[in-house]
Amino acid sequence: MTRTQLVALCLLAGIASASTVTRTVRSTGQAAVVAGDIATARDQARRAALREAVESGVGVLISSTTRASNYAIIEDEIFGATRGYVRSFDIVEQGASADGLMYEITVHAQVDLHQLEKQLASIDLAHAMAGRPRFLCRGAFFEDAGWRWSPELTGLLHQALAPLGERLEPAAAAEESLTMDDGTLARTYMADILIDARAEFSHGDAPIPGTERRLTNLGIVSSRASITLEVRWLDQSNPVRRWTIVGKGAATQGREADRVALTEAVTNAQDSLRVILVEDLRRRAYADRTIQVQFEGGQQELDAVESLWAAAGFAGSLRPHSRDEALARYELDLSGSAFDLARAVSSHGVGRFDVQLLQVSANRIRLRLHEPAAQTVVQP
Repeated sequence: MTRTQLVALCLLAGIASASTVTRTVRSTGQAAVVAGDIATARDQARRAALREAVESGVGVLISSTTRASNYAIIEDEIFGATRGYVRSFDIVEQGASADGLMYEITVHAQVDLHQLEKQLASIDLAHAMAGRPRFLCRGAFFEDAGWRWSPELTGLLHQALAPLGERLEPAAAAEESLTMDDGTLARTYMADILIDARAEFSHGDAPIPGTERRLTNLGIVSSRASITLEVRWLDQSNPVRRWTIVGKGAATQGREADRVALTEAVTNAQDSLRVILVEDLRRRAYADRTIQVQFEGGQQELDAVESLWAAAGFAGSLRPHSRDEALARYELDLSGSAFDLARAVSSHGVGRFDVQLLQVSANRIRLRLHEPAAQTVVQP
């Protein structure tokens, strides 16, 4: 078996021992010698060589397409921290150029592929590559033929997501959220993904085993909470997942019994909830998806946008969805981040039109097109 085959098998098997999943990389770094400062140039060249070694390790683990479409994120998250991924290195060549303006170092570095793989598979990196969508938690219970906001259930959902880390910490919806449609929720809470829980309670009077008495004889109320959990993107109609969880509780007061039942139900479901969210992030981070691109403007701008978009060479082809008097909606298949596309369009404009970025989320970009402002010429 070759070393490359062994590395591949180790990665597939998820072996935890970093010592068995390393790769020797030959890499070179260069730095300019400024004002004759050889020592600083040597240090910069060494760091550049180690950075290149880590980049080579990343290349073993992910496809070139993923590297290209998410390079900036991977660069921020990984390449800047070479110390955690280079286990050891030997300098094999070093020295200044003949003219003394550059310093070059070549190293043989032992790159820890196991640590790189863990970081590439991490929740935070998947979240970044999915466009850093923002979460919103909302809980409600059914009472008197209607849904009422539940601060307790909303808080339990918030606590359930805490292990995902600070960057994924959700917002908590308030009472007025129950009357909002998804678009209003997204704008009000700056959210992309809703975790919605709807609880219904039933109260019983269970018998006490071995006796003829029941719980009510002891002043105890039992509660059963049936909670429908739904995870969905606020700009999409179909949920990521919808399922039902059940919890039971008992206390001397009905409200307290309901609270115990809620807590048990969410506690039992929290691992599944986190897995569903993370799997969806990873699927979106590493796969093509369809986003919506909306253009505001006058008739002239909207008539020309499709041809100008194609001529500009932006990612994807616009597919018409709908159009109103001053708004055209398109769908576009995108690999990578909607935020990166929005920055590119905002920076370069669309043909002869300037662009104002109005809104960007993981799955939607909204832009306003307008003619460039006239340049004022000052006469001498």
